[in-house]
Amino acid sequence: LRSANRTRGPCRPCACPAPDRQLMANRSARSPLDLEFTYACAGTMGKFMSDVAEAEFRGAIQAIEKLSSIEVVIAVRPRLRRWLIPNGVAGAVVMAAVLAFVLFSEDYEFELWSIAIVPLLAALAGGMLVELVAPLERVMVPAGVRDAIVREAAHAAFYELGVHGTKGRTGMLVFVAVRERRV
Repeated sequence: LRSANRTRGPCRPCACPAPDRQLMANRSARSPLDLEFTYACAGTMGKFMSDVAEAEFRGAIQAIEKLSSIEVVIAVRPRLRRWLIPNGVAGAVVMAAVLAFVLFSEDYEFELWSIAIVPLLAALAGGMLVELVAPLERVMVPAGVRDAIVREAAHAAFYELGVHGTKGRTGMLVFVAVRERRV
């Protein structure tokens, strides 16, 4: 089992590992047990599964490849493309709530500069909250948009990993989007 956590430079601004061009060129020559786990941002995700689970997974893949002519490639991505609308909406809602508190609070008096600055800081905090709390982002992004983002990333991974160039063109990509909870 070979992990595709590469130490070469990023291929995208999100620090994805660079695709292995030699691997893609020699895809048809690889053995059936070459199972690839690719991590989009290797340093942030760590290991996707335990060693025991990985061994069981390898056995399942070996059984599938032994009984059929399929070559299985696994791609695990911790985070796909960001859709920033939920961040903006959450920031605007938090900013409006804080601005209303600052303007209409009877218990506290605020300086003029704080009336301008505190809501902006609250908007940043609201936008960052969506980044930090994955379930909140999943609730705020429509399912159709999430599915389209995952589909686009899976198509890209299919090409980048050379699944289209397997022997007999019988490659199968299992694409796992962890944050989006899609397979």
